[in-house]
Amino acid sequence: MSGTSMDGVSAAVVDLADDTIQLIASSTTNYPNKLRTDLQALVDPDWRGSLTDIQALDLDVAAFYVECSQALLYEHKLKPDDLVAVGSHGQTVCHTPLGEHRSSWQIGDPNLIAEHLGTTIADWRRRDMAAGGQGAPLTPAFHRHILNQQQQAAIVNFGGIANLTICNEHWLGFDPGPANILLDNWIEKHHSKPFDDLGNWARQGTIHEELLGSFLSDPYFDLDPPKSTGREYFNLAWLDNKLYDTSIPARDVQATLTELTAITVLNAIERYAPETKQLYVCGGGVHNDYLMSRLQTSDKLKVETTSALNVDPDYVEAIAFAWLAKCTLEKRAGNIPEATGASGDRVIGAVYYQ
Repeated sequence: MSGTSMDGVSAAVVDLADDTIQLIASSTTNYPNKLRTDLQALVDPDWRGSLTDIQALDLDVAAFYVECSQALLYEHKLKPDDLVAVGSHGQTVCHTPLGEHRSSWQIGDPNLIAEHLGTTIADWRRRDMAAGGQGAPLTPAFHRHILNQQQQAAIVNFGGIANLTICNEHWLGFDPGPANILLDNWIEKHHSKPFDDLGNWARQGTIHEELLGSFLSDPYFDLDPPKSTGREYFNLAWLDNKLYDTSIPARDVQATLTELTAITVLNAIERYAPETKQLYVCGGGVHNDYLMSRLQTSDKLKVETTSALNVDPDYVEAIAFAWLAKCTLEKRAGNIPEATGASGDRVIGAVYYQ
């Protein structure tokens, strides 16, 4: 699994026998500097590369996935023959869920992965989109599985974008707004750091209420689900357009972006499921102590990581795509129409056999 943040790859070996979830092995590996730079250049609106460059990146990403997976297997004395299948999300380079030409594009050639690791399932989103959905978010199906019908509860994943799943009288799953994508881009711009470690830089700043209001005035936050988004929408250009006063200290902008991430989740819960009492958090944001503290401003909402559900918060998404791969092989639906807007349940993912 490599997400919108484009920081690296999370790999997980998961035993899903008898409908259980047992994490056998896991690793997170940062993208090599050149690969990360090339990927970030590809998604920049000003990119002027060639189709050959995209082909090369498609193969380079797949080769890196294989390298990370083989290293993890070797470390734990496993081999590709021990795997039933590989669920490869791929690296999203374009997600356009609305408009005339709705599509979602992930690179990381699954043919190459299948050649080295065995049967591989990839291209998860476009089957749902063909059925009228947004192709995202897809993890709510897995969130529903691990919540095991627990009521008045929600799960939020803080990757590049925040993904929220709510379990109350009805299921809801959608992207309430940005998360690490803006936080990472802003600190990289000002301090050449890939992320705000523990949220310490944001903690040094002050939440700027007028700027927060400018952020929240964006029409995306008023849209009702189903809705999904990505770096095509929330990026530094978006942020620059909202920064009406360039004299605001950079650390205050970081604090305000952190507040935006927290408050859009809390507002969404209050708007669509105010009876929610429990919020489980996963994804890279669990390590942002300042962000976690901003989530805990509501007395009626208990906030914990998904460790309380016996699922490692760093690997929920990687485990989710292993579980979705199992669904695909068993010809079970992997989408939730209430989350994506699809016209019905669909078996998602394309299978590349060994």
